Amino acid sequence: MSAALYIRVSSPKGRRIDSQCAELETWHKRQRLKTIHWFEDRYSATNLQRPAFQELQNATFKGEIDTVVVGKLDRLLSGPHASITVHSPLTVKSCTQ
Repeated sequence: MSAALYIRVSSPKGRRIDSQCAELETWHKRQRLKTIHWFEDRYSATNLQRPAFQELQNATFKGEIDTVVVGKLDRLLSGPHASITVHSPLTVKSCTQ
């Protein structure tokens, strides 16, 4: 399994990157994954044109990543139609589940 760990904040008042990194790092150590890729954005989740999100999608389309792990699903997507807009052959996991 090749996993991507995705973190995002949309504003300086948003959830801190450090706390998301800590959550994902803890999850990663429990899973003992060898191949991981970190992606970080500082944009609103309603904007699908985020640089790291675009890189993440491209990597999944190429088959380089099959699992995306986020602290909370709203770090990846937000809005009522976001899940319909994004089509990708991947599994999304939350480290808080």
